[in-house]
Amino acid sequence: SVQTPGSTNDALAWRLCRLKRHIEKNLPAHYYLVGDAAYQNTPSMLAPYTNKTNFGPKEDNFNFFQSQCRIVVERAFEEIIGRFGVFWKPLRGSLTLSSRIISSAFKIHNYLIDARINRELSERKELE
Repeated sequence: SVQTPGSTNDALAWRLCRLKRHIEKNLPAHYYLVGDAAYQNTPSMLAPYTNKTNFGPKEDNFNFFQSQCRIVVERAFEEIIGRFGVFWKPLRGSLTLSSRIISSAFKIHNYLIDARINRELSERKELE
C-alpha cells in the first residue's frame, strides 16, 4: 500500500488498505482471496490454519490445497514479472497509468497462454 512504508508487514498493510474494504464489499459470493499465515480468515480471505493443537486431517488437507492455490498465483506473478521488463523496476507515474499497465500485462499474458494452448491442441490434432 502507498499508505504504509515498506517495512510494514503485509497483514497490517492489507488491513489499512482501501482495496480491502472495496473487495470485501464487492467480492461475489463463493469467490475468495488466498493469503498466507500472516493473514486472518475472513469471509473474503482464506488463510491457512495455524493452531496446530486443534489440527486434524481436515485442517491439514485444507492447508495443503490452500497452499497449492497460493503457489499457482505466485508462479503467475513471477511469470508476468519475468516476461515484461516494465516490472523489473518500480512503476513510475500515476496510479491510473500503473493500473492500466498492470491490467494490460495480464491481458497480454492470458492471450499468450491461450494462444500457446490453442497452438498445442492444433499440433496434436495434426499428428493424429
